[in-house]
Amino acid sequence: MPREPMQSILNPDLDWRHYREVLRSRGRVQIPQAIKPNLAAQLQQCLQQLPWGVAFLQNGQSRLIDASSWAQLADIEQQRLYQQVCEEAKTSFQFWHHSYMLIAAYLEGRDPSSPLHRLVEQFNSPGFLQPMRELTGFTDIRKVDAQATRYLPGHFLTAHDDDGSPTGQIRRVAYVLSLSERWHPDWGGLLNFYDGDSGQIQDTFVPAYNTLSLFTTPQYHAVSTVAPYAPLPRLSITGWLRAD
Repeated sequence: MPREPMQSILNPDLDWRHYREVLRSRGRVQIPQAIKPNLAAQLQQCLQQLPWGVAFLQNGQSRLIDASSWAQLADIEQQRLYQQVCEEAKTSFQFWHHSYMLIAAYLEGRDPSSPLHRLVEQFNSPGFLQPMRELTGFTDIRKVDAQATRYLPGHFLTAHDDDGSPTGQIRRVAYVLSLSERWHPDWGGLLNFYDGDSGQIQDTFVPAYNTLSLFTTPQYHAVSTVAPYAPLPRLSITGWLRAD
């Protein structure tokens, strides 16, 4: 499969000046049809075939159980872990969703012909980084990290602000590239933004297909629990535009 030119990942037909003004005035923006349609379709197909691991917090540390290790756990042990995470989520930051770390996969050379492999290259190319600097106003952005995520019924991400501590990462802007078709708000999985003091929801982004959500950090946000009747997985590629 021939590689697309590095500069072609973004949709040139959009009014990027408008979205720049929205992002800089509100601190967040949703950009529909953000990347070329053929690339979005390729990425969605790839996400449907990934060997998903299970991501959550344990003892305050991020943990990812890979697909093969998760499959070896007894059902009762899988349920015990999930219930433990849900209990902790009542009072502290927690998450439970499927994850595939794209940067690690790229560095390890897994399936280099995959569009996901090429996406990591494109994200970290001048053809993407420079437009993102111009869009966000952060001229020191120098790299983009990425993970693929899949939210199934019962999966969630509680409120947090993405400030990067204590990792030492300098996260200028968070992004979510949504790749779920026909997602309905009734199914949950909504990206909610909170007022840090009152806890009231200020804004909500529905994960529409081929929509790029960008928001400056730190900023309180969460992904609402996916409903038990959601018929489709919530698929996305997420990460940060970083200056470290």
